[in-house]
Amino acid sequence: TPPCTQVSIAAAILKDAEVGVDTYAQLNYLRNYTPKPMATLECLCSSAVKAAVDMKAALICVVTNTGAPIRAIAKYRPSQAVVVVTTRKHVARQCNMNYGCVPLLLRQREEHAMEHIVEL
Repeated sequence: TPPCTQVSIAAAILKDAEVGVDTYAQLNYLRNYTPKPMATLECLCSSAVKAAVDMKAALICVVTNTGAPIRAIAKYRPSQAVVVVTTRKHVARQCNMNYGCVPLLLRQREEHAMEHIVEL
């Protein structure tokens, strides 16, 4: 079979497999086996993913200049895309190593750029 056909078949299989994922069960499993008490960041990120799943949100937006929140969100494997807004190139590169994360790199124009982004 030609490579194009093989890729099409693999894509169809993966698409069907994603439909069968029970997001609630997966999220609850991960939350139940996360050591308690949770750290503040872990608690915020797991709650953000749970809220996004409950609301059937289209995406999750993370505004950060560190990789920690990206990893904490990606751990729960949300079905939504995770858009990571950052002004640091190394953080944008880290997004490519995390499940479902898409970087949005902004140029830093002023000293308090992150505060300006949050206001938007």
